[in-house]
Amino acid sequence: MPTNTFFRLPKEKRRRIFSAAVKEFSNFSFACASINRIVRLAGIPRGSFYQYFSDKEDLYMHVITVIGEEKMEIFQRFAAPVTQTGFFGAVKASLPAVLEWLDCHPDYNRIGFFMAGDDSPFIKGIRDRANLLTDRIVSMLKADQKAGLIREDLDPAFLLQVYTDASFALFREFYAPGGREKISRRLTDLIELLQQGAAPREASL
Repeated sequence: MPTNTFFRLPKEKRRRIFSAAVKEFSNFSFACASINRIVRLAGIPRGSFYQYFSDKEDLYMHVITVIGEEKMEIFQRFAAPVTQTGFFGAVKASLPAVLEWLDCHPDYNRIGFFMAGDDSPFIKGIRDRANLLTDRIVSMLKADQKAGLIREDLDPAFLLQVYTDASFALFREFYAPGGREKISRRLTDLIELLQQGAAPREASL
């Protein structure tokens, strides 16, 4: 993660470095991404880069962490309360805001697409290990189980994986002409399908 020196930089400069990194990682796979291009776009000396990050892996982790935090903030700000609707109800309520956020940041999606097709040890390690965002969502699903909204025999991590894999496939069409409206409908259908399928037997009848 970034050094203390990075966090002491002016906010505008930190944002400029972040934006340069996002542009690079959204146009090139991790292996092909270039620190030289990033520092040139950010307008900083290459030597300064190593005062802020230990290496390219360190910068990449910072980028995907910030993106994950932004998405979670959007979800928490616009979703209906999870305690009242359950995780899937909250996701459904936040969907318009999340789609609008992705409209403003198509480069975030492209980073995700590069990650999905990258089997390098570093990227594969990121995909394979549970991160903070995944753990928080699994905790929400476990709370839904205790509240009787989701069957107790279901593995919350598996349920999240099904939703993540299916929604990721739909997002590949998000930027096609007319894609947003279609994907919005399909994501809503996906959420409702999982919500009903995961409900206790008597509640889903």
